[in-house]
Amino acid sequence: METTASIIAVTQLCEKVIKYIIAVSGAKDEKARLRSKIRGCSSLLLQLQDEAADSEEVEEWTKTLELLSAPLARLHEALSLTAVALSSRDGVREKLQWPFKEKDVGMLVEAIDSEMAMLSLALDGNTTRLLIETNARSKRNEQDLKELKGTLKLDMGTTISTLESLGGDLQKLQITQNGVRGGVDKLHERHDMKEAMEQRENILKWLTPIDHASQQRDTISRRQAGTGGWLLRSQVYQDWLGTSNRTLFCPGIPGAGKTVSASIINADLWERYGRDNTIGLAHLFCNYRRQDEQTLDALLSGLLRQLVEPQASLPKHVEEFYVSQKGSSDKIEATAKTLQLVASTYSRVFIVIDALDECSASHGCRIALLSRIQELQNTCGINLLVTSRFIPEIVEKFKTASMIEIQADRDDVRRYLSENMSRLPGFVRNRAELQEEIISKIVEAVRGMFLLAKLHLDSLLGKRSPKAVRIALDKLPTGTDAYDSAYDSAMERIEGQMAEQTELAKQALAFLTCARRPLSTLELQEAMGVEVGELELDPDNYPDIEDIIASCLGLVTVDDDRSIIRLVHYTTQEYLERTLDRWFPAAEAMIADVCLSYLCLNRYADPAYLDPDKDGTWYQYAAMYWTHHARRAPSSLERVVDFLTQEIPLIRSYISWRVPIFTIEFIKELWITGLHFAAEYDLEAVIAPLLQRGFNLSRTDIYGQTPLLVAARHGSKAAAEQLLRHGSSVDERMEEGTGTQVGYTVLHVASENGNVPIVRLLLEAGAAINSQGNNGDTPISCAVCQGCTEVVQVLIDAKADMTLHTMGKLPSESETLICSAVRELHIDTIELLIAAGVDVNERDKRNRATALFYAAADHSIDCVRILLEAGADPNLPAGDSEESPLMMVCHRHQKHSISIIKMLLDAGADVNYVDSEGLTAYYVAKRKDSHIAQYLLERGADPALGLNGRPYPPPS
Repeated sequence: METTASIIAVTQLCEKVIKYIIAVSGAKDEKARLRSKIRGCSSLLLQLQDEAADSEEVEEWTKTLELLSAPLARLHEALSLTAVALSSRDGVREKLQWPFKEKDVGMLVEAIDSEMAMLSLALDGNTTRLLIETNARSKRNEQDLKELKGTLKLDMGTTISTLESLGGDLQKLQITQNGVRGGVDKLHERHDMKEAMEQRENILKWLTPIDHASQQRDTISRRQAGTGGWLLRSQVYQDWLGTSNRTLFCPGIPGAGKTVSASIINADLWERYGRDNTIGLAHLFCNYRRQDEQTLDALLSGLLRQLVEPQASLPKHVEEFYVSQKGSSDKIEATAKTLQLVASTYSRVFIVIDALDECSASHGCRIALLSRIQELQNTCGINLLVTSRFIPEIVEKFKTASMIEIQADRDDVRRYLSENMSRLPGFVRNRAELQEEIISKIVEAVRGMFLLAKLHLDSLLGKRSPKAVRIALDKLPTGTDAYDSAYDSAMERIEGQMAEQTELAKQALAFLTCARRPLSTLELQEAMGVEVGELELDPDNYPDIEDIIASCLGLVTVDDDRSIIRLVHYTTQEYLERTLDRWFPAAEAMIADVCLSYLCLNRYADPAYLDPDKDGTWYQYAAMYWTHHARRAPSSLERVVDFLTQEIPLIRSYISWRVPIFTIEFIKELWITGLHFAAEYDLEAVIAPLLQRGFNLSRTDIYGQTPLLVAARHGSKAAAEQLLRHGSSVDERMEEGTGTQVGYTVLHVASENGNVPIVRLLLEAGAAINSQGNNGDTPISCAVCQGCTEVVQVLIDAKADMTLHTMGKLPSESETLICSAVRELHIDTIELLIAAGVDVNERDKRNRATALFYAAADHSIDCVRILLEAGADPNLPAGDSEESPLMMVCHRHQKHSISIIKMLLDAGADVNYVDSEGLTAYYVAKRKDSHIAQYLLERGADPALGLNGRPYPPPS
């Protein structure tokens, strides 16, 4: 529905812009060119609207329209910018002059053309090509739109404000993104309750599909009734409850019961405040097995969903967030902002984060999460409770917070053991004094580690007599090695079972230890039921889940609410990973063979078989992770090579978790070979065998990439070495394809993606360091634009030419390296280039601008400071109007404008400089910001200057 509304809105906007073009005077040829392009766009949109309405293939058109959401949004923005530039503003009613230069029209036409290409593919019904093109063009089209806004000197805030002021028909069209959403909201109001609820559910699932409530239920279900009371009764906890904007840090040693304690606190908060709609409650259970999916965006989205889900209707800003970010792959800033808006609607908010130490530290996720939560505390006064192991960097973050150490309370341990005496042999159940002896000795041995109580109790399950029990009690491990000793004992008991039970347990434990993500009970059953080498599945070979659990003697548990089977504790995982070679030396090979056998089943070799998930729960895991296991399993080499030669199963597995569709035509269009696949996933051992089977080093995929180019893109150094050794050219170039990097060499690709080891490898192999792509890019310009500072340093050390003007579609649009770094705000790269001796005052060819001009335009205080300290001239102008950096700051006035203006003036900027259009900084500031204008007067600005001495008219 949203996409259909967007098509209508963009069509109407086309007609409005055409009217504006007719209304202005001058530039007859350029007017005709732009008007013709927009008429063509309008015609295409009308055809698309009619086809979608008349087609009987509803499901196919739904997929197509969903793919068009991003192109339509960009098209809408480009037309909105055009409308603003053409419309009358500031109360002026006389006939307007044509506002665009020839190059402006060229950029507008190109922006519209790029999106029209997507519309044409949709009209042709080529969903496959549309999917590929939208993915390939998205980043470049967004960059082009950004450049267009910079050229027209407009931002969307100004655009929306101006559009809203135009009134009349344009205002009625609701042509901004929020307006389109408003129109869709009105349509929703006319829908019945069922459809409204479906839309609400779609938004909630889009935020996160994770059911946080079920995680809480799973965890609290493991609580022994009556335990944890000491924590809830503590004065520190009561103080945290009673005061807003408080943080409570609850560290504990492994196995102390931190996660169950967090669930007890969650339950207490819900009991106290769950019926109060003015108080928001949310929690996160971080999990070492879910680090790949528990990204910063996912964690923030999880908090957001929990805060909005209890509300009868979703807040408007959540719906707006959904509309604006639905197709975005990077929405962290928008998520954080929306979370802040939602949190601010509550009188109080409580957030509980369990196992922060299990949140990924890679890519700064853990620190970034704490930073975002701190922002919430600063703005909304939330109450935060965090549990964690004693990790120094985490403890340091909470050194000023209140603290309660989580440890196994003696009374809680006694209560747990008393309630579980019934699990022990009959001779124990019948002797109260023996039960007390067991309880007392285990309580003494656990020393604050609740998990040890369970492990010690489990170790007594098979004892045959009171004497055997007492001998075991005397040998209970304590101290730092207690867990390893307890797990050693458990594994020895597993190996003491009957052979088939032992094999069942060890196979299950191997899967659960080595799996890259949590497995469902059905996934594990199906994986363990695979018969390696067979081409059909036999459900009669699946083991019973209860038998699996029983054979593992307490080391495995099932989260009933989610049917996830897992190891009983994080320490279990750590122990089994450390001792993998001892207990399961062939685990990785076993899993790799199971994955590959599954992917090669007869059904997946059939081109007509479209839905690999329909009847196979293990398929997605096997498709996504087989390479991980295969890299660790040299003995599986022959099976891997065989799989890489099977085109349909290979491509099916490659795309199954990337795109929602699969057709044999898609396979033919991708042109991916097993050699490309080996290059992407760094499977260097299979390269020579594949070449022996006739694979071609020069074969390109749909993006124009050879296997070596693929290896360079993905950082597969071992594979790259093998490919070079077997004859790949070190200077291979991207051929014409769906990508936008035609002419890039292997070194370009490695540099752009920050793959330092491969950059070094290529340079050692003699790669041309200054080669240029079809658009003039060099390897160093690619690295600079992406902020790959380490690569930039390597290339500088290798004597890369830093004077080439690059990063432009045409030679006339190219820019310098330091301009590229400044435009992308890569501070470290800027400092590196300056240290390497680049000329900070060199102008680019795009706008005849310096790096300082771009820094001023972006209002980057850090960039301006660094450039001025490096000797940048604050008076070098840019563009056709020869605008100075000072004037640019005034023109794009923002939060830090006066600070930047002060820096420029202190560095010698001419406050009374007059550009080619007769404007001064004061003249511009007077129209934009009276505070800036006043500051310029204080710094010596002459108010009489401006438009050749004419006084500025009083503000309306």
